[in-house]
Amino acid sequence: MPNSARVFARLAAIVLVGGLALGVCFAALVPGARQIATSHHYTGTVSSLGDLSQPTLVYDATGAQIGKLGVQDREPVELDEVPQILVNAVIDTEDKTFWKNPGVDVSGVSRAFVENITEGKISQGGSTITQQLVKNRILGNKQDLQRKAKELILAYRLNDKYSKREILKQYLNTVYFGQGSYGVKAATRRFFLAPDPSAPLGVRGKALNELSVGEAALLAGVIRNPEGDNPFVHAADAFKRRADVLKTMVTRHHITQEQADEANREGLPTVKPSSELRPENAWAERAQQVLFTDPRLGATPKERRDKVLQGGLKVYTTKDPQMQLLADQAVANGLRGAKAGFGAALVAMDPNTGYVKAMADNRPYEVAKFNLATDGAGRQVGSSFKVTTLGTVLQNGYSRNDQIDGGAPCRVPGFPGQSTNAGGEGEGGIMTIQAAATDSVNCAFVRMSTSVGMDKVIDMAQKMGMRPSVAGRQPLNEWKVLTFTLGVISVTPLEMANIASTIGGGGVHHDPVFVQKVVDQDGKVVFDETGRPGTRVLDPDVANCEVSILHGPITSGTAAGKGIPGRDAWGKTGTNDRQISSAFIGGTPNLVSFVWHGNPDVDEPGAGFGAGVPNTIWRNFMIPATQGLPDASFPSPGAACDAPGRFIDPVAGRTDKPATPPPPPPTQPAPPDTILIPIPQPAPAPAPAPAPAPTQPAVGPPQPNPGGGGGPGPG
Repeated sequence: MPNSARVFARLAAIVLVGGLALGVCFAALVPGARQIATSHHYTGTVSSLGDLSQPTLVYDATGAQIGKLGVQDREPVELDEVPQILVNAVIDTEDKTFWKNPGVDVSGVSRAFVENITEGKISQGGSTITQQLVKNRILGNKQDLQRKAKELILAYRLNDKYSKREILKQYLNTVYFGQGSYGVKAATRRFFLAPDPSAPLGVRGKALNELSVGEAALLAGVIRNPEGDNPFVHAADAFKRRADVLKTMVTRHHITQEQADEANREGLPTVKPSSELRPENAWAERAQQVLFTDPRLGATPKERRDKVLQGGLKVYTTKDPQMQLLADQAVANGLRGAKAGFGAALVAMDPNTGYVKAMADNRPYEVAKFNLATDGAGRQVGSSFKVTTLGTVLQNGYSRNDQIDGGAPCRVPGFPGQSTNAGGEGEGGIMTIQAAATDSVNCAFVRMSTSVGMDKVIDMAQKMGMRPSVAGRQPLNEWKVLTFTLGVISVTPLEMANIASTIGGGGVHHDPVFVQKVVDQDGKVVFDETGRPGTRVLDPDVANCEVSILHGPITSGTAAGKGIPGRDAWGKTGTNDRQISSAFIGGTPNLVSFVWHGNPDVDEPGAGFGAGVPNTIWRNFMIPATQGLPDASFPSPGAACDAPGRFIDPVAGRTDKPATPPPPPPTQPAPPDTILIPIPQPAPAPAPAPAPAPTQPAVGPPQPNPGGGGGPGPG
């Protein structure tokens, strides 16, 4: 007899079982006869059940799990891990003849099949555990007679191919329990909580071996109708369904009546888990964003999403948990006494690798759902952005001894508007690049940027870490303004930390790395960023010269005495117009960071100067964060850094006109907390700047809030 005929005969026998009269069956078959006639020719085989959708797990740099990404929260388990009370509850409820039937329960199918054929559609159940597994893993949820017939055939074949224990294991790992919970392990963890003092909130999800009789019965009961019997939404229905399961378990002698009574007195779970598996913290969210755009995980967006959300990957981020803790604490403590509504963000990076070690936003991620440190177009950062102009002029052959007119107001032919200094008109005068950086003189940097060429400054800012195209940011063709060097174009803390990384990393730019390694579910490494080379954008001597110059602000300038004790560090303050925001950028040879401070929601004065809250946060993070790192020093700047000075013309650039000799040094001693910068010979050292005064933000168009220089600020 041909196989197809044999299968059809077996199906016919199923319909006849149960004492159904042949005439009744024939009459009932008429509405669905065509579908039955076609389905008996089905020749599908069970080659494999296919891979289960598994979430991707996210880890920090120490290997501790910090997040989960996916569409189905599932943790596959072996059958031996499932307690017998849960196994009994599921089998008693879903398929009493499971251990003996051939994949199909003949009597159950007979009753349901006649009703379904009469209706011409699926209106009755009767599916065994094996049939449910076929539906969930092979055929899908389409409801019609032809698919039902295929389900029966494949259930027989599945039963022949796999052992009962394997079928049950696969079923328990596949079945949906509601509230985004797939498989018994995830459902147990998400539905039921156990006290745990070591857990963040003092509770954790239960393990399988901690299930009570009532909890096992509740899980078994919701399989039939996960939404209708959802204990978090339909408590009364869930109570009744659990009681029915317990009654069946008593009847089948798997529990006593006393156990059932005790289980019925148990309350239902009340802490409703999310029905969607979304990133729970900023690091998991960032890892997901990075992976969704990485072509190494797929050629198309859909391929990448499927791989990340269903592929069971292991994603190892660069998050340093200790540094992250320090960053969170520094931000929280630094905002004590800050104006109401004002916040802060910090990003720290390893300048030698580009690894992002910590990122902090004072607002809880679960509330804001927006990471101020990395997301969006950013905010104005004031004079901390001057480091890009400084890098540009040094890369183009300027010396720290070159002189520029820092007098205010400053206007440059070819650029509309003007800028000024903190002290207004009359402040400034002729000064060296070193002095201009130490005291953050706006007009000096404005003229420096136009002297070297604004296009070059804009290009260098991008090479060092500023993205050219970001939604919500001024387009690139609007960056060429007189006050660009003063930080009037919005930029994120991440980009500023990346710029700091380029400076601190000897002039080598590394794209920020959040994900260090990805491993697939078979243990194969998808990619590993270890040793990824960067791109040189500043010559080594130029980068070292910039670091040397930027020692000035934290030794004798706008943030005098506010460096890192015992460490070779550099830094630069930044204050936006009207003190709407303030910032600090700086670092050491093996750790750099950037801090932004202001009201993240509205433009509101009150952020103070960069040497205030931002520098406080920066120091409170950097001092402890660098304690476990090697005590390295930056290389000495090359000879070009200290070449004899030339005069800088804001239009013509660096001229052949020698710089004028500086005045003799003062005879009075420097203040105790001030360190005068030794300027190497042969060039004479510039005169130490007078007591630092706050640098005035720019006031010219086209930006409504053009940025200004950092100042020492009160306190």
